[in-house]
Amino acid sequence: MPPMGKMNSGQKQMGIMMRIGGILLIVPVGHYTHSCR
Repeated sequence: MPPMGKMNSGQKQMGIMMRIGGILLIVPVGHYTHSCR
């Protein structure tokens, strides 16, 4: 198993985590804006 494969899998995990983190951050903001309106 070359290290490059591990790096690619790690990058994929990081991308998924970043997407989940972005959603978790965006969802509360949307709730706040809706509640303010």
